[in-house]
Amino acid sequence: MPIRIARPKNLLDVDTAEPFPAPGNPTELLSITQAAAFAGVAPITVRRWVKQRLLPAYRAGHQIRIDKAELIKFMSQ
Repeated sequence: MPIRIARPKNLLDVDTAEPFPAPGNPTELLSITQAAAFAGVAPITVRRWVKQRLLPAYRAGHQIRIDKAELIKFMSQ
């Protein structure tokens, strides 16, 4: 019988992040920490925006990236 390991519930679920953008699209992707510094907020706030689907995010494995252009657009709203 396989052993089950309980994983902690992450603030950002896999379903809320989109796949990486197409290679033909030149984008500047920021980490959660970089996006938070750019926006002048705490990293948990950026994670909350992504979880609430207010800010689009991309996931590659366990890494979450945010398009700088999308962040600027979100901040100007």
